[in-house]
Amino acid sequence: MISKRAKLIDSSGIRKVFDLAAALEKPINLSIGQPDFDVAQNVKDEAIIWIRSGFNRYTVTQGIPELVEEVKRYYRRRFNVELDSVLITSGVSGGLTLAFLALFDEGDEAIVLDPYFVMYKHLLHLA
Repeated sequence: MISKRAKLIDSSGIRKVFDLAAALEKPINLSIGQPDFDVAQNVKDEAIIWIRSGFNRYTVTQGIPELVEEVKRYYRRRFNVELDSVLITSGVSGGLTLAFLALFDEGDEAIVLDPYFVMYKHLLHLA
């Protein structure tokens, strides 16, 4: 049986627009941050070097130490802020899911600014 929270997730109207766009010849999708250009060759080459060197496994749960330290340095330099900890996620939705689950309880009120990515409302329902 499906959970009550899963039943709160409805189909987004944007899906209909995606279906319509799929029928167009060479449409440019500006809806969710998908670029209409390829990754630069030097970035691809660097990724291949790291993959071939064996850097293609799950990271430690606390994050790659060099990346965490670089994020801390960036915030110190750019915003004059000292961060005690940093959490690296694979995307905004994953990060928000973790944050929502950590912060919200059933019945809490949350305000979502509009416009927003279609999943954010559903992430709140799941939390």
